[in-house]
Amino acid sequence: MICFTVYGYGGWVEAFLPRIGHATFMPLARMSFAVYLIHLIRIQMYFSDLNEGHGFYFDDVLSQFIAILVFSFFWAFWLCLLVEFPMAGATKVLVG
Repeated sequence: MICFTVYGYGGWVEAFLPRIGHATFMPLARMSFAVYLIHLIRIQMYFSDLNEGHGFYFDDVLSQFIAILVFSFFWAFWLCLLVEFPMAGATKVLVG
C-alpha cells in the first residue's frame, strides 16, 4: 500500500491521509515504540521466573499474551507521558 501511495495509485488512502495529518499519528507511533521496548523486558522477566518447563497450551499462551499486552500498554503509556512527550517538547524548543 505504501508503494502504491508513493507512486500515486493509493486511491482513497492517498486522499484520506493528508486530511488527518501527520501530528495525529505521532503519539501513537511513540507509544507503539515504547510498547515494543517494554514487552521485550516483560517476556524476559516471565521466562526467567519459570522453575520448570513450560507447555504451550492454548489457554496459557492466550492468557500470557493478553497479560503481557495489557502490562506493556499500561507502562508504555506512563513512559510516554513522563519521559517521551516532555523530551519531545524540550527537543522542539531547543532545535526550534
